[in-house]
Amino acid sequence: MLCGGYRKIIGRMRLDVIQRRMSDGRIIADCRAAYTGAVRLAKDVTAGEYDVTVDDAPTSPNQKEANWLIISSLIPVFKDQIDAQPELLAMILEYSPLPAPLVAAFKRIALAPPDPAKLRKQQKAKE
Repeated sequence: MLCGGYRKIIGRMRLDVIQRRMSDGRIIADCRAAYTGAVRLAKDVTAGEYDVTVDDAPTSPNQKEANWLIISSLIPVFKDQIDAQPELLAMILEYSPLPAPLVAAFKRIALAPPDPAKLRKQQKAKE
């Protein structure tokens, strides 16, 4: 794939810049979900061979489209669970191909605490 080859070249160029131009000991923030925190940069130009792996991030546009096809087919199956757990809906929205500001607005609405006045009206309507 042409795009993958381009990304490997960019990855190698970035590694070269890190190895040759960045000072040792610099604190680097690792923002991936599984690795929250900061690490000290340790570089070694003589560290032998390395592989450059190019992979789509879970939130990249291409990966979002692929994930959304799978997720959208599962939503009807788990509709009751999604209705009962707004946190689950917020997680699902992160993987939707919708624009980030719209996702943020939906998440804010889904995770907002329930209005007591509306709850009383709903309970009276059921009675």
